[in-house]
Amino acid sequence: MEREEVTDDEIDNLNKLVAASLITTAIAIATISALAQVTPEDQGAVYIFRTEGDDRVCPICEPLAGEIMKESDGTVVFPPFHENCRCMLDPVA
Repeated sequence: MEREEVTDDEIDNLNKLVAASLITTAIAIATISALAQVTPEDQGAVYIFRTEGDDRVCPICEPLAGEIMKESDGTVVFPPFHENCRCMLDPVA
């Protein structure tokens, strides 16, 4: 099997994709961490699971879209669930 040469441009493009993926995931983690700090962690906290609602929502997150999660029943799970996860938990007032 003959090995194809990889160009510098192809390597640069791949590096940009990896960097963007890491940044997206890090932002999601930071956002959820901030939410956890400003939202009371009492047994009454309630959240709604939000996806971006587009054709890029993954099979992991799609079934959770619109789900209500309550601290009182232990159903709260904080995203991100995977690399590039764009989902959020929004507190319900």
